[in-house]
Amino acid sequence: MSRQRKQDSLFSITKDKVFKRVFSRPELAQKLIELVLDVEIDYVEVIETQKELGDVGDSRGVALDVYVKSPDKHMFSVEMQASRAVGLLKRARFYQSALDTENFERGQAFWELPQSYVIFICAFDPFQQRLSRYTFTDVCLETGKTPQQMGLRPDKRGDIGTARTMVFLNALQPHTENAELDAFLEYVSKGSIGTDKTWDFVRQVETCREELEADSALRGLLMTDEQRLIETKWEGFEEGLEQGLQQGVEQGLEQGLEQGTFAVLAQQLVDQLIDLDTAASYANLTPDEFRAKAGELGIAIE
Repeated sequence: MSRQRKQDSLFSITKDKVFKRVFSRPELAQKLIELVLDVEIDYVEVIETQKELGDVGDSRGVALDVYVKSPDKHMFSVEMQASRAVGLLKRARFYQSALDTENFERGQAFWELPQSYVIFICAFDPFQQRLSRYTFTDVCLETGKTPQQMGLRPDKRGDIGTARTMVFLNALQPHTENAELDAFLEYVSKGSIGTDKTWDFVRQVETCREELEADSALRGLLMTDEQRLIETKWEGFEEGLEQGLQQGVEQGLEQGLEQGTFAVLAQQLVDQLIDLDTAASYANLTPDEFRAKAGELGIAIE
């Protein structure tokens, strides 16, 4: 029977600063990309964390978690997404646009644009379809086919179509066709590894993460981030309660407060600020009743 070493929650691999530090190591970033995309990379030419792109004038810039470029100029952005966020697909689209702008110089032909991949490691099911992986690439709606399936000819780089791919991994469903990738997703989801049989890659990631726990400066930064997150979440919680109360007053119905409060509780659960048992207790419901009521409001509870 395997024993489990639980991570210090402050240094969880899902924490932004921890993820960036761990995967700033070229060999770990390269291996993760190879597992996700099922490709082999000879070596990585450029690797940066917190890579700033697209910040010009009044236009919005973006800071990539981990930015990687291979010798053949393929570009990779690897992001850790610990909680749900609105517009995740458009965010990925913006990241890819920023990658294109960063790597496309004046006078270049469009066929010279390199392949780009944006990868999100999600600690939740981003599209609530219970899939391990969601891959978005070119498809013609009228034919239902990709450019390759339509028989389009490659450009001078050998690419067909836009050469842009977005991949979202769901750590709650570690059931891909790659056992090593599944082990990593389970590690992200559970925050621990077994001591009897674990893939070397996951052990290397965990070893690197454990080393960070001795970094007192990083610990201070993470504690500050944690406090800010709690304050922000509770400000939103209190605002939601106030809105629920106002709705009840305006309608003259107690139901307004009840529904407003429940919706806020459900959102706090989705954002992983509270657990299901706590949310159900506040709502005077059983966990199953809470999940069912959330479903009636269109909020999926895992």
